[in-house]
Amino acid sequence: MIGTIAVVGGVVGLLLAVTTVVIYFWAEIAVFFIAKVLPWLTKHVSGIASEYIKDLFVWLDGKVCPIRTTARRLIKTFMNAITGQKTIYTQKSADEWEEKTETTYRGREKPVIASTVIEYDSLPPEVREEILRQDAHTVIRDNREAVLEKAKQRAKKDYGDEELVMSVEQ
Repeated sequence: MIGTIAVVGGVVGLLLAVTTVVIYFWAEIAVFFIAKVLPWLTKHVSGIASEYIKDLFVWLDGKVCPIRTTARRLIKTFMNAITGQKTIYTQKSADEWEEKTETTYRGREKPVIASTVIEYDSLPPEVREEILRQDAHTVIRDNREAVLEKAKQRAKKDYGDEELVMSVEQ
């Protein structure tokens, strides 16, 4: 039973990895397929097989492109809905810091504030570095810019296209 679950998990993981790679390289796959594979299939295999493969490719294109479009739409929604977000880290004691996040939404007068007390070890590495380098007792991070930067990195990693994010920034 456990062996079967492990095999199924491995197959699912492999399928997810292959899907990610296909999405990442979709533009290159499309260009190569149209320029090299289709003409070769038509010439060396058969026109009928080539037509079936064209139909499969068109079907795949219809599935992959909406994923890229959805990613672009989600980023745009984030950028339009959240006009600002910052986290303020304030030292309360030697090992306790208040982490207060203020999020400003379009159409709301006051920001939404969430606050918690955390230990020094739980602070993000870049915050600890700033504390140590500048002997700071308060550190302010602009999360909106950090989220956009992470989105760019993720778009580049998952879809091979940092422009996905950059095109909605303007």
